[in-house]
Amino acid sequence: MSYTPQSIIAQVHSVLQTTTTVTDSLMADAELRQWDRINFEKTSQLFEAFSLTDNYKKALDTYKNQPKEILRHVERLENELQGLALDLKRQTIKPAMALSLAKRLEQECDTLTGPLNELTNQCTLLLDCQKRLRGQLSLQNLVPQAKKLKEIHADRVDEGYRFLCFVNETDQEATGASLPRCQARATTLEQKFKAIELKGLPGLAAAILEHQIYAAVKAADQIKAYIEDFHQYPPGELERVTAVTQQLEKLRQAELATVIKELPEVTMAVGNALSSLYNRAKALRQMELLPVFLKHLDLLYATTTGPMLEEIKRQVRETGSPLNPVTVAAEKVPDFFLGVQGFLRTLKLLLQSLSGQKSITAAELQDKAVAVLNSCHIYYGTTESELAKLKNFLEDQLDGYNRPFPHDALVQFMKGLINAYGSRLEQYVDNYKPVEFTVTEDRRDKDEAKGTGKMTVGRLVAKIQTWTDQFEVY
Repeated sequence: MSYTPQSIIAQVHSVLQTTTTVTDSLMADAELRQWDRINFEKTSQLFEAFSLTDNYKKALDTYKNQPKEILRHVERLENELQGLALDLKRQTIKPAMALSLAKRLEQECDTLTGPLNELTNQCTLLLDCQKRLRGQLSLQNLVPQAKKLKEIHADRVDEGYRFLCFVNETDQEATGASLPRCQARATTLEQKFKAIELKGLPGLAAAILEHQIYAAVKAADQIKAYIEDFHQYPPGELERVTAVTQQLEKLRQAELATVIKELPEVTMAVGNALSSLYNRAKALRQMELLPVFLKHLDLLYATTTGPMLEEIKRQVRETGSPLNPVTVAAEKVPDFFLGVQGFLRTLKLLLQSLSGQKSITAAELQDKAVAVLNSCHIYYGTTESELAKLKNFLEDQLDGYNRPFPHDALVQFMKGLINAYGSRLEQYVDNYKPVEFTVTEDRRDKDEAKGTGKMTVGRLVAKIQTWTDQFEVY
């Protein structure tokens, strides 16, 4: 295309149309138009408080004044272009002069690029400011501002927000402790403890480990009950925080002028709500023990299903081991026949045997004792029903022996045997050292972890039982 006045006029006209379109679109933008109601002089401190420190005053002045200047300039150039085009059509201007005039208009059109770019950049800055300001409308982002208020105790805001994060899993890292994660862990641990297999163990060994498993399951149930009750009946302070959160969500959709106007008030509301939650957090201090409580359950599970269980299985099979039922029976059976009482029993058994009645030899008693130790699952019997179960078990094992002798003597012997073997197993389990111990905020736990104390499975189970009893449902 030749470089003529007509081609220049067409090109300049196209640029002017584009400039007008861009300027009009910025002036009509709904987000930008919200700045029309903003007096920056009165709100500058608020912007600074939220670290919005760019030159927004200049941006706002540019947005309010620059479009008019640009459009006036465009209108003047459009008029001159129309006049030049008319002169060319009527041939009332010399070609050389028309070309010179067209080039001048082209140069003036080029001067619009700078103001238009400046306007676009400043409008982008305002939109970014508006986005960042609305982004502050959350509990997490308003906490730093709430802590700066004179009427608010900063430490209480921090503590209240930390408690909120814990109970709602808000703003927590994937590995952080929270109430929902504690609930999930308690459920998982309960299922894992219930799934522990105790096959291959003598009945009494299984009974002792089942006692520990029951304590762990009860503890997990207590944790779940506490959390479920908390969720079912949340404290009023949490409802107050929820109301503020809803207020923030509504404010995020409001006009910019409304946001700026209500932001100080809602920041105060956040501070007050979190401060009130601080008081509730103090009242529910035991909630902070949940992660530690669960760590102890984790430790008990790891120990029970790990080396301790395998070691017990090994020892109950090993000849001569103090945990082998055969070994224990061999130690205790001679007592039945020794001493004055033993001599009298031996004599009575001999007389019964000679008269054709059912008697029992040392070898038979050894076999019977091993059978009892392997099959008896009752060790912690204290209630009437449990004692009745033990009685019925021994009645089945000793069925056929004459009453009162030797039946009653055998019953007493088997009870003593059960207590002796159970006590030996219980002592072994209680004194077993856990596979690992994690340092907690408990002073005694710290001492034990450093070696100045002695953490054992027995102490671990006792601690779990104590916490279970003391852990009140919310």
